[in-house]
Amino acid sequence: MKARKRFAENCIPVKFGKRSTIATFVPLLAVGLLLLSMPTSSKNCIAEAFKHAQAPVYAATIQWERLVNTLRTSAIPRAKLVAFCEDLLRENELLRLQLAAADEKRSANAAAEARKIGNFTVIPAKVIRRDIATWASELLINSGSADGIRAGMGVISQNRVVGRVKSVNSKTATVELLTSPQFRMVVHAAVDSEMSPIIFTGGSGNIFGKSNGTVTNVPPNFSRNGEKIALVTSELSGIFPKNIAVGVIDYPGHSEGNCSIGVILNGEALSKIREVAVLANDGD
Repeated sequence: MKARKRFAENCIPVKFGKRSTIATFVPLLAVGLLLLSMPTSSKNCIAEAFKHAQAPVYAATIQWERLVNTLRTSAIPRAKLVAFCEDLLRENELLRLQLAAADEKRSANAAAEARKIGNFTVIPAKVIRRDIATWASELLINSGSADGIRAGMGVISQNRVVGRVKSVNSKTATVELLTSPQFRMVVHAAVDSEMSPIIFTGGSGNIFGKSNGTVTNVPPNFSRNGEKIALVTSELSGIFPKNIAVGVIDYPGHSEGNCSIGVILNGEALSKIREVAVLANDGD
């Protein structure tokens, strides 16, 4: 009690009045008004100067934290450090396995999505033989009935029609190309899917890339002022999904009912086919 009394007697009482309060906040208010009245360029210069002044302090703080962590680590017994490192290795290995499993699952999902086009399941295959005598009419692929391929299935490559399966063995299948004169299917114009379907018939093709076909049963309103018309597959074909590229009518001119118009095919793409996709309709 005596000590408290002596301390109270020695203390100097401080009284805050209105003048002292105003005198304290006036400089801060002046600095704030000065900053608000300064032009934007000056504010940017001050901000940049503050950043440059702050950078060394921030770097020194990081170095200090590293030094403290190093001193703390050196003070830990060796046995505890070894156990800690072993725990880290086990956690890293577990994370690595989890990441590998996630990548594998993602790859499997992507592959499953890639094997579907609408209601069709994609069966990949490679071209293993193509003869000069039948270059424009057929080719042989390395997948057959053992892979789920049946005669009559559609075949595409790079989102273009290649043809349809003509005959099937256990391990191979023969594909009839759309350049074969015996190839027929339903198509329509890409610019107007509501237009009446028309019949495409294969024409000819050769190793120099010149390939063509024809369309028949063309409606009278098919002409588009002489512009090129892209032909795509129709769901009415039953063996292809819609909107797979077939060919282009270069200059339809004036068409009348039931006339025949030539179609230009991408012969270069057909001549360089190495891999194809056979389409199995899931609805069958």
